[in-house]
Amino acid sequence: MRRKPLQTASHPWGLILFPAVILILLIQWGCAFQPDFTRSWELKKDARETATELVRGLSRCEPLKKTPVVEVGEVGGSFRLPPGTGMNSLGREDALRKIKAARRAMILFREFLVDQLVNSRSVEYVTASEVKRRELSQERLFQMRHARSSTIHVPGELVGADFGVVAHFVRESRHMIMAHLEALDFSSNQVCWSRIQRIRY
Repeated sequence: MRRKPLQTASHPWGLILFPAVILILLIQWGCAFQPDFTRSWELKKDARETATELVRGLSRCEPLKKTPVVEVGEVGGSFRLPPGTGMNSLGREDALRKIKAARRAMILFREFLVDQLVNSRSVEYVTASEVKRRELSQERLFQMRHARSSTIHVPGELVGADFGVVAHFVRESRHMIMAHLEALDFSSNQVCWSRIQRIRY
């Protein structure tokens, strides 16, 4: 007697779900090996919000001055390797890449914050950067030697800052850093504005 071949019943949902599951797994696998990227639109949004709050805070610190003079110091952060990531650790490269992304986000946030302050026209912005000051001094020296006397800007005309903004960053998670920002009144060393903010990147 001849036996009939066994037939396996295939459910129509199985034909749909199986390729979808494979596709999701492939996407997740690909994302796991992609380098971290900085979502600049998130950083710009947070910088805009911080700049708005800073301008409001400075207007309360010095209400008689319409446009206070502000400088933003160089940023610093605590981005250490997590415990267990030694020299030969398998996760060391991934951890270093995440720290690099956090540092890049920190620097970009500062640049976006400065842009917001300069373009707001609500404050005057001056720089405390040693590199920029050196460039300014070199340009002034060149002008003193070569430019017409009527166009030379003599020393002693620089604008000093009323407030200095300092920031310290701590990495919270893969795409989040915590920023502690303070505005210092240079005349009294008083902290007149402070803000703790989570920054997405």
